[in-house]
Amino acid sequence: MRSPLVEGDPYRREIMDLMAPTVTNCQPRRLDEVQCSEICLRPGVFSMDEKPDDVLTIGELSAYLKIPKSTLYKLVREGKVPSQKIGRHWRFRKEAIDRWLEEAHTDTKG
Repeated sequence: MRSPLVEGDPYRREIMDLMAPTVTNCQPRRLDEVQCSEICLRPGVFSMDEKPDDVLTIGELSAYLKIPKSTLYKLVREGKVPSQKIGRHWRFRKEAIDRWLEEAHTDTKG
């Protein structure tokens, strides 16, 4: 895992150039352990070595729901499954899928 930007980091210049339009007078510094742990506790922030379990790929969701990918793609195209397209890839929040399954289950009961 890469450490936060510090003086002498070979990627520092490139990153600072990319950030230039949005950040001014930025002096990179090493974060202490407390600052790092506070950042990692923020919602939506994951460490580089952990994969968030709450976001599924189409293959993972297909296995989770135990249906073929082709069926899942059809449901996604029809807007029947809560999903998010990121570039060319579909992503699914496990929480939203579980809620969708529960709602579908209660709809068929009623």
